[in-house]
Amino acid sequence: MKLKLKLLISAFIIISSIYLINITSSRYISEINSKSNINVAIPQIELDTSAVDTSNLILPGDTQSVEFNVKNYENTSINEVLMDYYIELNITKSDIPLTYKIYEITDNSETELNETAEGYGPIKLNYGTEEEKKFKIVFLWDEIKNNTSYASKDFKFEIKIKAEQVI
Repeated sequence: MKLKLKLLISAFIIISSIYLINITSSRYISEINSKSNINVAIPQIELDTSAVDTSNLILPGDTQSVEFNVKNYENTSINEVLMDYYIELNITKSDIPLTYKIYEITDNSETELNETAEGYGPIKLNYGTEEEKKFKIVFLWDEIKNNTSYASKDFKFEIKIKAEQVI
């Protein structure tokens, strides 16, 4: 019986001390408030189509070239982030049997761009210093497809640039 009483008292003392330690123990919490200005990088991209001449007629067997530039600056504003960009070419519904290819022009060479789900690219456009890239679209009308029903038909195209920041 004495042993039972000693065990009971010991258990009571241990449980009481654990309970009291948890209640009386203090915790240190520190909080620091700080204010900071965050500067958001400005993406800059410009599609320069000033050299595009669409006044020429295209006939069966002809090719027609259209050149344009893509820049990472406009006036004094320069791109501040690394960008991947894609060229999208939308042609209005036309019955004229045209095919086309898009080329990047560098120095004295032309590299054909492959089409992806996002468009033609990706093409890197740097930041911090002015950069300009030149492109050419070559439209081709197959000479075998020379039906007179194509006479006086128009086709229109739209060039779009889709850019995304490289992380």
